[in-house]
Amino acid sequence: MQVIGTIKPSACTPVISNGGNIDYGIISTATLSTDSLTQLENKQLTFSITCDAPTRLALKTINGRPGTAADARGDEDGPFGGFTPMGISVENGKAVVGLGKSRDKKIGGYNIMMDRIYADDNPVNYLHKLLSSGSSSWDKMLYLPFYLKEEALISWSKPSGNTPVIFTNMTGTINVRAYINKTSELDISQPITLDGQTTIELVYL
Repeated sequence: MQVIGTIKPSACTPVISNGGNIDYGIISTATLSTDSLTQLENKQLTFSITCDAPTRLALKTINGRPGTAADARGDEDGPFGGFTPMGISVENGKAVVGLGKSRDKKIGGYNIMMDRIYADDNPVNYLHKLLSSGSSSWDKMLYLPFYLKEEALISWSKPSGNTPVIFTNMTGTINVRAYINKTSELDISQPITLDGQTTIELVYL
């Protein structure tokens, strides 16, 4: 006689609309500034996370184009973003990441955040934990940018607490707002392809 079985950890599946692609289409050079950064419009995607059992998790984001954010203030932007340039909106976060390079010139950058998030149809508060500073606690935030300039986890809690919430289904919106470098610093004699990349990792808690 045997007693058998398998204890299987819960698994979660993230889905982002439009395959996770933010597309600004054709941008005319006539709409870009020669001597200042040009802010583009805010773009949105919907996202969901579906788990096969109640699960507690966080997200970790990594910049796939480090060192390419045009005019990032302070230190060069790294894996977790650089400070947003002067004159660029911080509505989606105070850190920006780059759009890659074209003929060794920085194309621009973008900031990115989540909002309108619901866990099992219930509103949530936003949390973050700074890993690079060794923090062991979760701190509340008024909004939820993907990048905090240093390695971090972001998560969600019930409105009454500051512990990551357990959920089965989560939905929300991802907001992205890009900007383009000064055309005086770009070779606009040929097409330039925006090439930003953010990797989102699910971290099970």
